[in-house]
Amino acid sequence: VTTEHVAALADHAKLLYESGDYATASIELGLVRALATADLAFSVLWGKTACDLLLADGPRATQAVQAVTALREAIDARASTTAAAVLLQQRAWLMHWALVALPQGDGGVALIAEMFASDGYVNVIQSLCPHLLRYLAATVLMSPRKRSALQELVKLVRLLRRDHSDAITSLVEDLYFHASFDDAQKRLAECATALAKDWFLANMTDAFMSAARLHIFESYCRIHSRISLSALGAKLGMEDGAAEKWIAKMISG
Repeated sequence: VTTEHVAALADHAKLLYESGDYATASIELGLVRALATADLAFSVLWGKTACDLLLADGPRATQAVQAVTALREAIDARASTTAAAVLLQQRAWLMHWALVALPQGDGGVALIAEMFASDGYVNVIQSLCPHLLRYLAATVLMSPRKRSALQELVKLVRLLRRDHSDAITSLVEDLYFHASFDDAQKRLAECATALAKDWFLANMTDAFMSAARLHIFESYCRIHSRISLSALGAKLGMEDGAAEKWIAKMISG
């Protein structure tokens, strides 16, 4: 197999991609990556990731998360030999691409929560893409028992509040900086509206609202030694009966 053969296969895979046959293009790009030089293999990985993300539904959800992870590892492996501006741009592209994997369930949530909070990628949010803070905030809130990640999120939200602020980041401030349960309760309705208009988060509204209520519930219980069910239900934005059932479910779970 010569370099000309590999280049021809890459061209054919690109033609398949442009024709909408993403599944076959992904397979061929995988072969090209295995046979190509390091630089071509890296370029091809972007194309394969695009194919896998465009196929990200149902049984292919895991494949999409794996594709983003592989590209992230490749970018990070080249960090020491890549110009800082180019590296920043590549990570910014990857973070936006990764949002396509977000609606794919727990795997997408875990991917965004971990990657966006890691070294190098936080720098992208701070210096280039503060609007991505919304997705870091949403996924951290939906990731249970991540106290250290939550503490770092609060610091970042406060640091970037002049560059970006929305209902989700404001909820983090209301709850974990101001400890204002009244404001947090009002913010839940704003979050529901914001999520419904966000393509990447729209189908996760129920999961987010449940996670947000759990954060309010846990924070409220830490501060108060005695709790009124009706008062707590109001903080959660729920009727007494619904709040009682929800609290019982949280405790038993």
